[in-house]
Amino acid sequence: EGPFQMKLWWTNEYRWQGEKNERRWCMTCTSPSCSEGSEVELTECKRKSTSQLWIKKGRKIMPHKRQDYCLTYSGPIRIKQCRKNSDNQEWYFDYNRFNTNGERFEAH
Repeated sequence: EGPFQMKLWWTNEYRWQGEKNERRWCMTCTSPSCSEGSEVELTECKRKSTSQLWIKKGRKIMPHKRQDYCLTYSGPIRIKQCRKNSDNQEWYFDYNRFNTNGERFEAH
């Protein structure tokens, strides 16, 4: 699969500070190089932001520019070296939707 952005899941029933307008927030590396230990945060989705591009291999999600590192959750989501049998690097997919620890995102 090619690179994609991970946008925070949104449904029509959601409200953000009382408003029903959809917010387009994407997972973003906090460092430009997506290096080891970088945190991942939600920022406004931007089409040309390389810090928001991801790929998936099996159940792992990697920064497009650093495919030897994986999204890792244990507390804050961070970029860490991919490990073969690391449960906290496994993401569950339902079509173009991703889920881990109750947090939902969609690829777009």
